[in-house]
Amino acid sequence: MHYLLLFCVIPATLFASTTHFESLSYDEIHKSYQSLNCFDEATQQEMNKCGEQSLSSTKAKMDSILNEAIEGKDNAFSEKIKKSQTLWTTFTHISCEIETYESKSGTGYYSILNFCLETKLNERISYLQWVLSNK
Repeated sequence: MHYLLLFCVIPATLFASTTHFESLSYDEIHKSYQSLNCFDEATQQEMNKCGEQSLSSTKAKMDSILNEAIEGKDNAFSEKIKKSQTLWTTFTHISCEIETYESKSGTGYYSILNFCLETKLNERISYLQWVLSNK
């Protein structure tokens, strides 16, 4: 009986507690949502301007899809989408503040922040399109 414990139970317990998760980079996770169109700009000011325009365009696209998700739907569904959007917006801004915290004092902060926000917006657009296609 002691051998059974030694060769079966103890190793099984040890292996069960050593679950390994593969580490993925931010880029690997968010690659399909990232817009890289402003990284070819020559100066930081041009990157900031491009990033602001790209972010504005993405916001307009999301607003359009959000309006489509709300209009013509029953009131309960529309209210849930609106509440979800409010909570998502808060979450997104805090997430991007965390993700860009180390660069806050640098000259590239706004372009990095815009990139983060645009990536999150594109993720949300994808989600809202999925909701619309399944409603």
